[in-house]
Amino acid sequence: MKRCIILIAVSFILCGMVHAESKDSRKENPHEIRIGITDDFILRSLEAPVGGFYHPDANDGYYISGYHEHSYGSTGHLFAEYQYRFNHWLGVGGVADVRGGFWKETVYSECPIENNTYIRNMYSVRVSLLPTVRFTYFNSEFVSLYASIGAGVHLHSIKTNLVEIFPAVDICYFGLDIGKGHWFCDLELGVSPIPYLLDRMLRLGVGYRF
Repeated sequence: MKRCIILIAVSFILCGMVHAESKDSRKENPHEIRIGITDDFILRSLEAPVGGFYHPDANDGYYISGYHEHSYGSTGHLFAEYQYRFNHWLGVGGVADVRGGFWKETVYSECPIENNTYIRNMYSVRVSLLPTVRFTYFNSEFVSLYASIGAGVHLHSIKTNLVEIFPAVDICYFGLDIGKGHWFCDLELGVSPIPYLLDRMLRLGVGYRF
């Protein structure tokens, strides 16, 4: 994840060497698609499995059962967005945000005559689908500044089991857009209070207008 953020950040800096699009160019290319990556530091610390349990049974001499979760990792938030820009200040579209978590689970089942301990791979997938509205409040020769808000649905599954469905809200309170012609890159500061609390605070993306 860190390498992806660094690569996108480098792309952002390179884009910063060119001019932002003009209002006329925005009118000629109202469609906008972009992909990017977002931090998941808070969710990663909350979701990471810790420990497990062991259950010894003394009635049969000894019997140990239980599990231990370890080796946790995540993809970070990967997103794709589409925007239709009605004019130089208003855009409407939608964001699909996907995040994967993965870890190992060692399952213990031991007795004096048999040991059935094994390791299984576990994973979770979180998907947020959010219609969005974007407001561009500053345009200059070099940059555009905007804010956006989105509300939709969040799906959480562990392996193939859907375990949660609840509302999702995302707020971008500062967006910086730099690019010339069709290609652009952007940096956003925001938050997804539902369901991620303080996740998705820093967003980096690249996109194409047509």
